[in-house]
Amino acid sequence: MTLDLERNPRRGDLLEVEIEGVDTDGCGLGSLDVRVGPQRAPRRLRVEVRGGLPGDRLRVDVGSCKQGVVVGRIDALLTPSPQRITPRCVHLTEEVHPCGGCALQALGYEDQLALKHGLVTRALSRAQIDPASIPPVLPSPRPWAYRNKMEFSFGRDGAGRLALGLHPVGRRWDILRQRACHLVSDPAVIVSQAVQDAAEALALPPFRPQDGSGWLRTLTWREGLRTGERLVELTTSHEAPTPDPLGTAQALLQAALDAADAAGAPLTSAVWTQHRAVRGERTTLISQVLHGPGVYHEVLHLPGGHALRFEVHPRAFFQPNPLGAEVLYREVLQATGLLEAPASRVLDLYCGTGTIGLCMAPFAAEIVGVELQPDAVEGANRNARANAITHAEFIAGDVGATLEGPLGARVRGADVAVLDPPRSGLHPKALQHIHAIQPRRLVYVSCNPEALGRDLVELRRLGYHPAAIQPVDMFPQTAHVETVVTLTPPAP
Repeated sequence: MTLDLERNPRRGDLLEVEIEGVDTDGCGLGSLDVRVGPQRAPRRLRVEVRGGLPGDRLRVDVGSCKQGVVVGRIDALLTPSPQRITPRCVHLTEEVHPCGGCALQALGYEDQLALKHGLVTRALSRAQIDPASIPPVLPSPRPWAYRNKMEFSFGRDGAGRLALGLHPVGRRWDILRQRACHLVSDPAVIVSQAVQDAAEALALPPFRPQDGSGWLRTLTWREGLRTGERLVELTTSHEAPTPDPLGTAQALLQAALDAADAAGAPLTSAVWTQHRAVRGERTTLISQVLHGPGVYHEVLHLPGGHALRFEVHPRAFFQPNPLGAEVLYREVLQATGLLEAPASRVLDLYCGTGTIGLCMAPFAAEIVGVELQPDAVEGANRNARANAITHAEFIAGDVGATLEGPLGARVRGADVAVLDPPRSGLHPKALQHIHAIQPRRLVYVSCNPEALGRDLVELRRLGYHPAAIQPVDMFPQTAHVETVVTLTPPAP
């Protein structure tokens, strides 16, 4: 069906559209054939709707239309998808502007896995990968309460009240008063509600990104799913609205401690961090530990009965789904071949805090990791020491530039190179230098199917053949999917 329009869609217009797919950000995708203006010039508009599912017929409230792309929100669900179910969370069923954290919660988990498999197969088709060669997505051990971290923001809700929670879809400045979040354990929300109530009772102003005013910024919950240790970090601006900012921070964190105790989930650590941002000066974070050691620990179980213990600082990166990470790292180990034949030298490129490299350490004589962020490298080396791993070295630097230097010659011909690049994928320069060191096996761990498909085109051009592909679900209720690809090198 083709619509006749006097002009291009504008903000506030209503359009009917059928959702045909979902993108990697979880937005429902549809298309409209239209004829626009007096000349009735034919056009096809792409429509993006957060919360839309394949098979939905929606009335869409247009937010913008630029370069043939209409972005809108659901005004009415005219005909629901046969796969659509009632979401578990009240912030999706009862809010005028629903939470933006769970794009796929209205799909059953098996349907989510099938949708993610489709995202991977379509993205890899550009690299001429046969969809039949891609096995089903491995599920997360937990589809709910799997996250070990959640950052709740302070702000105002739509009625102007102080709120501590997540952002609604399309409401950049608003915050939900969080009543539930099924991605984390129940105590996380109980604690956030207690801190919100304490801040409201003290009439403390939330930070306003629009003009930099206000004091309260975020409350971050972190939890060791295997250790039961818990940490909260209260982050505020540096300029306090009270003469006793330390006492005020202590009062808020005491509310968190008391609520956690009452919920049967006592906090191991509580930290206050001041975010100091002065024009013309480098932004700094000033932290004070107000309860406990200021860290928490997590344990990852590996094949062969191995286990690693990690010390996690308040702002250190750690896999948000640790039980899912065990599934992912098991697949990485299988892809490397290390479980069958231990190696002499293994590269962990884009290593972050070294979790993949440390997981490979029991099966290799030498691990060399490279990561751009110095603080992540510091964490990787600290975690190596904590686990008495002396044969792992983590180096700070850009992967391409580092391999261009002396390290490239040193690691040439490594048994395995594992790549875990950022969402944007591999930089062409880095790809060329990885090719130059000629690893005997390449394992690519991707968090973005689109970038993976693009990079596999180039890797195949260089002679690397995808020998095995395994998608893994690390973030249920979202469209995010990881993919592990084993590549064999070009023939000598």
